[in-house]
Amino acid sequence: MDLPGSIAEVLRTAVGYLSHGQTVTLVPDNQVITTQRAADLLGLSRPFFIKLLDAGVMAHHRVGNQRRVHLRDVLAYARKRDAERNAALDRLSRDALEAGLYDRNRIPAGGSDE
Repeated sequence: MDLPGSIAEVLRTAVGYLSHGQTVTLVPDNQVITTQRAADLLGLSRPFFIKLLDAGVMAHHRVGNQRRVHLRDVLAYARKRDAERNAALDRLSRDALEAGLYDRNRIPAGGSDE
C-alpha cells in the first residue's frame, strides 16, 4: 500500500514511541480543552493558568462564562516554556563553570558522590 510521506512519518514516529513502551494518542488539531485540563497538562494550578490567559500568554475563547483553549496552543506553550527553562539552566551552568564553582566542590572525607 502506498502512503503519503507525512502519514508514513507519523506511523514511523508512533511505532518508535510504542517500541519504547510509551503511549501514543492522536487528537484533532483543533481539539478544545477546559482550563482545568490545560492546567493539569502544564502542571499548574487552574487559577495561575487563568492569570496567564488574562495576561495574553495564549489565545482562548469563551463558551458561556467558561474559558476554553486549543490543545495545540497549550502544547506549543509547554514547548516554549521548556526551551526557555533549558536555556536558562544552560546559562546558569555555563556561568558556574566559568566562575570555577565546580572546581570548589569536593567530596567530604568518608563520603561518596551518591
